[in-house]
Amino acid sequence: MSYLVDYEILDLVKHNELKIEPFDDLNIASTFVELRLGNKFTTLIENVRAHINPLELNIDEEFVNKHKYSTIDVNENDVYTLAPGEFVLAITKEKITMPKNYIGELHGRNRLGRLGVLLFCSGGFINPGFSGKLVLELYNVNQMPVQLKVNMKIAKMTIQKLNAMPHTLKIPPKLFEVDNTNK
Repeated sequence: MSYLVDYEILDLVKHNELKIEPFDDLNIASTFVELRLGNKFTTLIENVRAHINPLELNIDEEFVNKHKYSTIDVNENDVYTLAPGEFVLAITKEKITMPKNYIGELHGRNRLGRLGVLLFCSGGFINPGFSGKLVLELYNVNQMPVQLKVNMKIAKMTIQKLNAMPHTLKIPPKLFEVDNTNK
């Protein structure tokens, strides 16, 4: 696999295989698509456990539902101030719909990293066939607050073509059942 270049990315968008909504061709660079910061920010405001052990709990039920979160919608031209040591979930402005035979990879921007803002995306992969806004995990390791402006360029998405389409996307799940008809 190799990274797609600008004209290959534009060709996928033109043929409606890769969807980026809203789309701005100025966000296509040599080997990546620049993604902008959305307007929703979610933080954990109350923790009911003394510690977190991901091996002992169901993340969706026990952790997410028993903790209190605060989600803030920021106006289009405003900023979210990320405090020192703060961890926040954010979203991209763009909704991405990935073709079923391509995979995306999310990367932080050097400019923000140099300011102490780390960007994670739980593994950084955008699966084949995924459709939605990307959740960004932002952490400020700086000793000063950092203002993040809605619509600012926040991440880079590279795209690679897979050598084959994953079975789970082109064949029903019964593919994984044992076939005993030839015995």
